[in-house]
Amino acid sequence: MTADDVVYVTQGEPVRRPWQGYVAMVDLNTFGLAGQREQLWLKSVGSDAYELCCIPFCAYGLALEMLSA
Repeated sequence: MTADDVVYVTQGEPVRRPWQGYVAMVDLNTFGLAGQREQLWLKSVGSDAYELCCIPFCAYGLALEMLSA
């Protein structure tokens, strides 16, 4: 599989899009979606701590919550 074969699921209008944030790409193979990646918006809220700023379409089990690196 090449980079051209990967399907990207993106968040056009994240619920809490941060003014200054980060984007993480989640490999969706774990969720039965081989060859797909989902873009998730994150906001730094401290040392190795992030807030998820969007509602994932495909990465199940995540919501608007705190995450740690």
